Amino acid sequence: MKLIIKQFTCAYFLLFFANPFLAIDKNIELTEKEKLDTLQEEKEIKLDSIENKESEEEQALHYTTLTGNNQPEPQRAKKRRDAIELIEKAVVFFKKNDVLTCAQAFSRSPAWRKGDLEVRLICKDEDICFSSGEYRDLVWKNATQEVYLVFNNDRNPLKESLEAARGDGWVYQYISNEMKESYVRAVIKGEKTYLLSTGFYTSSVDFTASILVRSAAKELSDPTHNPLEEISNPHGKYVAGNLAVAVYTLDGDCIAHGKSRALIGQNRLDLKDSNRKPFIAEMIDKVKNGSTEGFMSAVWNNIPIKIMYKAVKSHWNPLTPYESIDTLIVMSYYNLEESGKRNLRDLLSEAIKHFEIYGLEKSFKDFSNPKGKFTLGGMHIEVYNMNGKCLANGESPALVNLNLLNQRDKHSNYIVKDLIQEVKRSRYALKSAFYKNANKLYYAKLVEGIEGEYIIAACFYIHSKVIETTYLVKAAINFLDSVFFTKALSEFTNRSGSFFRGDLAISVYREDGTCLVDGMNSSIIWEKVGGLKDEKGYPILKRVIDQANAGGGWTSFPLHNGKKYVYSQAVDVSLGGSKKERFIVSSGYYL
Repeated sequence: MKLIIKQFTCAYFLLFFANPFLAIDKNIELTEKEKLDTLQEEKEIKLDSIENKESEEEQALHYTTLTGNNQPEPQRAKKRRDAIELIEKAVVFFKKNDVLTCAQAFSRSPAWRKGDLEVRLICKDEDICFSSGEYRDLVWKNATQEVYLVFNNDRNPLKESLEAARGDGWVYQYISNEMKESYVRAVIKGEKTYLLSTGFYTSSVDFTASILVRSAAKELSDPTHNPLEEISNPHGKYVAGNLAVAVYTLDGDCIAHGKSRALIGQNRLDLKDSNRKPFIAEMIDKVKNGSTEGFMSAVWNNIPIKIMYKAVKSHWNPLTPYESIDTLIVMSYYNLEESGKRNLRDLLSEAIKHFEIYGLEKSFKDFSNPKGKFTLGGMHIEVYNMNGKCLANGESPALVNLNLLNQRDKHSNYIVKDLIQEVKRSRYALKSAFYKNANKLYYAKLVEGIEGEYIIAACFYIHSKVIETTYLVKAAINFLDSVFFTKALSEFTNRSGSFFRGDLAISVYREDGTCLVDGMNSSIIWEKVGGLKDEKGYPILKRVIDQANAGGGWTSFPLHNGKKYVYSQAVDVSLGGSKKERFIVSSGYYL
């Protein structure tokens, strides 16, 4: 297992330039007993790694999440296959046995779980939940009301799935700040209809783009609600990092745009990409010829992009009010598999060299040009002085000359202030923030100019489980440092709070194995869970704690018929006065 962890850590190191989140200190002083224990453990792990290797497919999938920007479509396809297989088996079992027997089996038997996939059983006619996998607080509850109360969303996701599942198929729900993809089968037993379902949380640029576009299309088709203003909000729900929705009429008029309000009212029919292709006109032609939804490619600023589009009947064209017209919804984003050949380190080095050659005025102007060479492939440059004033911003030039020192992200962490503090300590900084509904990575360096010191940062939005997991743990540690200990623990258990990201949640342990918080399983709080073992018989928590105490990093183990990956870090927290105690903070997901 350690060999596998080393491979993953090395791959991640190569892409994200010695990421301190994943650094493992190999030079820890050990006592003689600890050395003997370590040698014995390494011997056991080596034998385990030889006898129980991961499949080549599984290794390749996780390696891709470490080295690429998005969770690859093959991984999503595998999840979909596993979900269908699990529910189809559950349907056969359900038809042969009574409801209570099935509910007990789906809730308790490991045979009905594959990693994060669990079987949910709901009586549609009575609106009662019989089984919800490991999360048994929903059992015997009114399903739609309880899910609404638990997850505290604007919409009732389970009610939507009940309405959508008149037959069988896939349902999409926004739960715990992430989009969940669920496979549903409707089965009639006696005179009642039951729903059997399972789902997973997807991190994929294609998937995120599709959800944003389809959500906007659904709102536009509603004659009682005008979503154009919200679509044009650069921090609204139709923006996810560098992904944003734009709306066009079939004449090429832009009537809403999530990235640039200046484009609203303009006719873009003749807009051409870097290869002189009129891609807006091409999309409109596709819609007129019957292709009402799909993807197409173009090249923008010499970078390949993908565009997701969907046509919808809408009453909300301000150019022809109160008439039902066809509206074209466009989502464009950079194809990072091709443009990602240049990483943040290279972009930052090039920006610093540009600054040294051309000086403050010209370089900062170049950095703030959204169409310039320093804004490409979803990456851009930002510059701040030591007081937090923004001097250049390739993503949002309107922020230039504003003081952003007290700007906070969704997790209440300071963005620029923390960046300044980290750069002061080591001249370089690698920091994440949750901005525009997506995780944003800053790779920054302190540079000296004639008029003072500046922070130049290369920035990049991330759609990746791996990076999201490490960021969530880092955010939790920052939160522990900034508020009372008990308040932080309370927030970590708040399922409608910001520390729940789909299937990701925070766990906190004492070094003796006592659980203080387990985001997904409150029943083990105050238990010593050091004896919990994986499917190969090895203790899970010991590995997680050892990895955290060695500087932080990843641990993987087989569990619940799946493979789980956990990222952990240790943090010393003051519990009053000068007394400090070390705690282990972790989060993880199933491949």
